[in-house]
This record gives sequence, structure tokens and C-alpha cells, in this order.
Amino acid sequence: MATDFFYNKKVHQFTTAEGITEKNSVYRLGLEYMDDEDQKLIELIDAFLKDPNLKEVVGLSIGIWADAYDSDCESIINKLVQEKEHLQHIEALFIGDMDYDECEISWIQQTNLNAIFKNFPNLKVFQIKGSEGLALGEIEHQNLETLVIQSGGLSKNVLQEIGNATLPKLKHLELWLGTDDYGYDGEVEADILPLLEEGQFPLLFHLGLQNCIDADDIVQLISVTPLQETILSLDLSMGTLGDKSAEGLLNAPCMPQLCYLNLSSNYLSSGIGQKIKEKFPHIELKMGEQKEEDVYDDETYRYVDVGE
Repeated sequence: MATDFFYNKKVHQFTTAEGITEKNSVYRLGLEYMDDEDQKLIELIDAFLKDPNLKEVVGLSIGIWADAYDSDCESIINKLVQEKEHLQHIEALFIGDMDYDECEISWIQQTNLNAIFKNFPNLKVFQIKGSEGLALGEIEHQNLETLVIQSGGLSKNVLQEIGNATLPKLKHLELWLGTDDYGYDGEVEADILPLLEEGQFPLLFHLGLQNCIDADDIVQLISVTPLQETILSLDLSMGTLGDKSAEGLLNAPCMPQLCYLNLSSNYLSSGIGQKIKEKFPHIELKMGEQKEEDVYDDETYRYVDVGE
């Protein structure tokens, strides 16, 4: 759904009638209807940029654009880059902030967003929803601290672009990997392992590998691979993790360093949670509500939380 809070601030919907009224704020720019013309969103951006209180805005959220299920946001990105001198003070940017009723996550048409990294050097937080057509290119940014990609299926090309990124101040990396039905084609050792290794992101504190059909394989990798020592928070929620693979966490080299572990909304029993709590009482463990396998014709099926 469209977010109510971003960059730890309430998101305000920008309208030409009301303008910018909140200080130190986040505003959302989006069309009222999915089939509105993109020109209307461009005009809304123009009005936003001309507002006398523009400097009071620290975060910007781009909501639905015209035919987002069929047309990408290239024209919107080009507009932001064209007007970049007015937006250099923006610290947080969200591209694709729309709810299910506006456009399902796996239908959102993204584009190459490399220009964001190149033209907004003061950005600290960059969040993206949807991965259809998404590319990030050669990523280099000296100040970005948080990168979040919410997706029903993230391609290995994007994973490799992140794995090769130069982000010396990155502290929070959150990836919704999704399912192969909606574009996930990553290989755990080739595409996920580089995100775990020492030195790639020297300040990384939180790693989220969420909503993943390959959750068992990822945890098996984590069970034998030391995480970068700076990673104290690990989120593996919304996936397909089962008890057998989760048992490997009991002897995983990363567990003594973790302060927080989120395993909610997987396929785990209360027993495995209890074992982890008993062996690692220092960890804040979030188990939350767990899912149950579906059984059809003697076959069992597990699903990620967010696909279509």
C-alpha cells in the first residue's frame, strides 16, 4: 500500500490547492487516477517545485503515474533530473509509492534509475517499489545510507548491480527478492553471497533478504558463511523458510554478533523459535505469525507474502 510514513515522517499528499504547509516534511506526488495523463503529474511536480516552502521538504515520494501497469516512469525521472538544482536538499526519495488498488507491485513498470544516484549526491534514503523493467546501472554514491527495493520478483541483473555498487556509507539494505513467477531469477551463491561478504558495504548494519522463494537456500548459505561483522540486524521475513533449514541458524557463525533477527511470516514452528531464544538470549527475535503449507495431491507448497 502507499506508505503513511517515510523517512520516519508522516507523508503528506501534495495538492496545488493546499501547497506545502508542513515544515521538515515528506510530500507525495501522484495522480488521482491510474489512467490520468502523465502531463498532469508533470504539472503537479512543476507546482511543487514553485512552492515557496519547497526547502521545508526533506523527503519526496513519487506515487502513481499514468498507466503504471503498462508505462514506465522514465519521463518522471527525467523531470526530476532536469529540475535537480531545486531538489538538492532532498534527503529521501521513494519511487513507486502506490497501493495495491492503484497498481499491484509486480505490475509497476520501473525504468533505469541510475540517474538518481548520479544527480542527487545528498540523498540518504532511496526506496523503490516494483521491479519490472528496473535497472540501476553502475551504482556509486558517497552519502546513501539506506537502499530499499520492494518487489514481487527481483532480477539477478539488479542483484549484481547492487553487489558491485560503491556505497561507502550504506547502513541499511532491504531487498524483497520475491518469486520466479514475477521475475526473480537470482542464484543464491552467485548473487546473494556477495551481499554477505566483508568489505562490500563497510558500514552495513541491517540486511534484509525478505519475501524470498529461496529462503531455505539463503539460510543454508548464512549457516556456513560469516556475515560482515558490522551486520547486527538480519531480516528474513515474509519468505518460505522451514524448520529444517532454520535449524542451521543454531550453529551459524553470525548468530553471536546479531542483536535483532526477524523470522516472521515464514513456515516455522514455535519450537525452532524457542531453540534460538534459549541459545541466543541476547538476540531480539521476532517470530510473529507464521504461515501453513498448502497441500494438493500430496504435494506441499509454500508462498512468499508478496508476489503479484
